[in-house]
Amino acid sequence: MTKKTRRKRKDYDDDLLVELIARGDSTKKQIAKRVGISQTQVSDISSGRRRGDLQPRINVATRSYVREARRRQGRRQVDHTPVPMSLRKKEYDDDRLVELIAAGSVSHAKIAAEIGITDSMVSRIARGERRADLQPRIGALVRSRRVEFEHLAAAILKPALVKQARVALEGDGETARKARQHIIDTFRYPPDPAKLAGRTPGPAGLPPGGDLARRPKLPLRSMAELSPALFAAVLKELDGPEMETEDGIDTPEDKKTPVDGD
Repeated sequence: MTKKTRRKRKDYDDDLLVELIARGDSTKKQIAKRVGISQTQVSDISSGRRRGDLQPRINVATRSYVREARRRQGRRQVDHTPVPMSLRKKEYDDDRLVELIAAGSVSHAKIAAEIGITDSMVSRIARGERRADLQPRIGALVRSRRVEFEHLAAAILKPALVKQARVALEGDGETARKARQHIIDTFRYPPDPAKLAGRTPGPAGLPPGGDLARRPKLPLRSMAELSPALFAAVLKELDGPEMETEDGIDTPEDKKTPVDGD
C-alpha cells in the first residue's frame, strides 16, 4: 500500500503579503524576503496565477492605496506614490513608436531608449502581444514601406535587367553566354516532381517535354519594360511562346544573334 505524501504549505503572513503587493513600492525580491517565500511565488500571486483567495483582497487594497494617495496629493499635484505595475500606464509617443517599429532598421534597445520604455515592452508590442490598438497602424505602415521599397528596387534594377537582356541576346562571348544562362535559370519552372518520379501528366498548363518546362508567361516585360522586339527575342531564346503584338505574332529571327556554340 502506497502512502500518499501531502505537499506541505509553508505558513506566512497573508495580510503582510497583500499589503506589500498592493502598495507597489517594494520589489518582488524584497517582498519575498520579508514574507518568507520565493520570488516565483510572489510573481505568481501578484499576477493572479496562484492564491486565488487573495486576489479580491489585493485588488481592494490596491484601489484603496491609489485613492488615498491621490486624495492626499491632490489632483493638480504630481503623484509620487508608487503605483502597482498592473495599473501603470507610461505616457510615450505612440506615433514615434509605430514609426520606429515599422521601419525595421532600429534595434529594440535603441527604440526603448528613445521612447522611454523597456526593451521587453518594445519586443512585446512588435510581436503583437501588447498594445493591440497600435497593431493595425504598425501593419499598415509596414505594408506601405514594403510597397515603397519594391518601387525603389524596381527602379534600381530596371537598367541592370535591360542591360543584362541586351548583352545576352545581342552580345557574344563568355559574358553573353553566362547572361543567357542566368536568364534561362531565372525564368524556368522548378523540376516537376511528378515527371522526375515517372508519373504523368505534369502540372496543368505547362508545355510538355523536358524535366524543366519554361514558363508560359514571363514577368520580364513588367520588370524591365523591354521593347516588343527585344521581349520577343527573350521569349524565343527561352523557348517560350511567341508574343502577340498589335501587328500579329512578333518573332524577329533576323534580330537574333547566333548563340555561342550553336
